[in-house]
Amino acid sequence: MNGRNIKIAKILGIPIKINISWIFIFLLISWTLAIGYFPSDYPGLPKITYWLMGIISAILLFISLLIHELSHSFFVLRYNIPMQGITLFIFGGAAEMTEEPKNPRQEFTIAIAGLIASFVLGFFFLFLFFLTKIYYPKPALLGVFKYLAIINFILIGFNILPGFPLDGGRILRALLWYIKGNLREATRIASNVGSFFGGVLIFFGLLSIFFGNFINGIWLIFIGFFLMNAARMSYQQLIARELLEGIPVSKVMSTDVKSVSPDISVEDLVNDHFFKCFHHGFPVVKKGKLVGMVTIQDVKKVTHEKWKETKVSEIMDRDIEKLIVSPEEDAIRALSIMSKYKVGRLPVLDKGKLVGIIARRDFMQCLEIKVELDKV
Repeated sequence: MNGRNIKIAKILGIPIKINISWIFIFLLISWTLAIGYFPSDYPGLPKITYWLMGIISAILLFISLLIHELSHSFFVLRYNIPMQGITLFIFGGAAEMTEEPKNPRQEFTIAIAGLIASFVLGFFFLFLFFLTKIYYPKPALLGVFKYLAIINFILIGFNILPGFPLDGGRILRALLWYIKGNLREATRIASNVGSFFGGVLIFFGLLSIFFGNFINGIWLIFIGFFLMNAARMSYQQLIARELLEGIPVSKVMSTDVKSVSPDISVEDLVNDHFFKCFHHGFPVVKKGKLVGMVTIQDVKKVTHEKWKETKVSEIMDRDIEKLIVSPEEDAIRALSIMSKYKVGRLPVLDKGKLVGIIARRDFMQCLEIKVELDKV
């Protein structure tokens, strides 16, 4: 488990995670289908049947969303674009790329793959519906297949909206990128369209509440705010990457390195380092050699009563090769590593010697300066 995401599997080498919000949406879908949708369409069945239909439909919807995201990911991997996994959350899912596609063709192919997958799934469940209706007309099966066909076509309808970062927005960005030859401008326009559609959803959500359709209205408002925020964040991330491009780690890192010994107690680590330096993590050094990293998250794994008797060496992360960067490396790569492994600080080594630390706040300060200088 990582924060609010729970890793449940690995497919094609891709970590599959679900956000804890999906537990809420799974229960909500199962409940609404079992209480309202299926009894309305197929009256007269036992309550347990409706609940089984609701739960099975929610599970198959989960699988449909996963197949949609795996379709994106297949081409992400084919184009050798680094990604840290797939996360399913309350409004769908996301294939988490740590770099942008290299050209408009890659962007278009990655985006269209998910829509094609949902299209195929929609017709697959529609085919099962008609096949069942002819040869084995059981209401429970008919209801599940009909719902899944409809919901996959609805997903296509929503995702095809030309607002970034929806699939339709990515297709729009790919076309604008091809026409204008400028990724930033294409992303800016597609993100603005995404924000516009988010605002439209919020408007119709408020309208729905005004006319008494409270539940649908709340959902539209939530989705609208989600789309607006995702569009804004996607553009900001691209700008950050562009501003940091070509800047070496040595220009961003802090050389005033505060390290700790693996032999001190967790109690001393907290009192003498975390409370004095206010960092969220420290490199662990023994005899001039980096041997690990220790963070607040590592400390939280130990009960307060055992702080005095537990040494840093017992809780530190020894698997740090993947986190090490050199002063000459591009700062963008360091930022990608932070994003991939969800850490806030990376050790900087030059010929095996610890020469600096690069943290997220270093990137923020660098970006602030770059933005101010660009205004001059």
